[in-house]
Amino acid sequence: MNFRLLTTRTILYSSLVFALGITGISYAFASGDHQHQEAHQDEHHDDHNEGHGDHHDDHGDEHGDHHDDHEEGQVHISESQIAASGITLAKLQAGELAKTLTLYGKTTLAAENQSVVRARFSGLITQLDVKVGDQVTKGQVIAQVESNSSFKRFSVNAPISGQVVARHANAGEITQSTGLVTIANEQHLWAELQAFPGQFSQLSAGQSVRLTSQDGQYFTAVIDSIITPVEAKPFTLARIRLENSDKRWHAGMLLAGEVVLSQQAVALRLDRRALQEIEGQQVVFVKNAEGFEKREVVIGASDSRYVEVLSGLEEGEAYAINKSFLLKADLEKSSAAHVH
Repeated sequence: MNFRLLTTRTILYSSLVFALGITGISYAFASGDHQHQEAHQDEHHDDHNEGHGDHHDDHGDEHGDHHDDHEEGQVHISESQIAASGITLAKLQAGELAKTLTLYGKTTLAAENQSVVRARFSGLITQLDVKVGDQVTKGQVIAQVESNSSFKRFSVNAPISGQVVARHANAGEITQSTGLVTIANEQHLWAELQAFPGQFSQLSAGQSVRLTSQDGQYFTAVIDSIITPVEAKPFTLARIRLENSDKRWHAGMLLAGEVVLSQQAVALRLDRRALQEIEGQQVVFVKNAEGFEKREVVIGASDSRYVEVLSGLEEGEAYAINKSFLLKADLEKSSAAHVH
């Protein structure tokens, strides 16, 4: 055989083997990489599933805890939030329920505490020293008048202490029968409540009455007297004396009065403002360490302010009164979010 031909074939054969070897190695590496990727994907898939399962379990636990809180009827609220919201508290205790009669009327000045000041003699007003709104004391000189008959000046003094509420004349004018000024003293007032036929037979002096004004002020007193108005009227007046040293009342204020006709003692009584209705149940929000707990109650007799508690609460427990509807709204909002 020709040496050159043999050499050429040998080289070609060696090149083919080398090429096949390279291809085989490349295939092996490619197969290994593919297997590695599949294994990595399987591992990643397992880890993801495991992690997702744990997350799902945690979410389920959290969801279950929230569900438990909702089922317990708990409203989480801090002391500062309670103060800011205006929610007020009271403690459950024994008390009385009252049968009452509601009457309406207004405050008036006591006759002895108002005065129209006049000059004793007719004449020229030379000086009038007070104006509307001024406070004066009994005996204080408020004007000077020159008599028409003697041309002498005399002083006009305040007959009572109080406030000047009207001025009827000025310096340089002649005194008139209308007077110089009007002074009123609101140190004490009268509440006059109108009682119509069918009502006044239930009234008598000494009965307790709770008065409430239009602006929410209230005062507890007793009926001083029952009088018939001088003018022919279809009602009588129940008069209650109001001490007014703190000046919270003023003449002419409209009033409602709850006259106590009879009372009944109960073991536990609840301010009726605390009652809320949730899903047909009468509930009260009781204070605890976390905020408030919804508590179903069974109630008995009632009056205009209180209800008797038959079950559901214990004596001494603190409960929300004013603005307790905010707690109801919060609980219903949590319930709606849970359903969603």
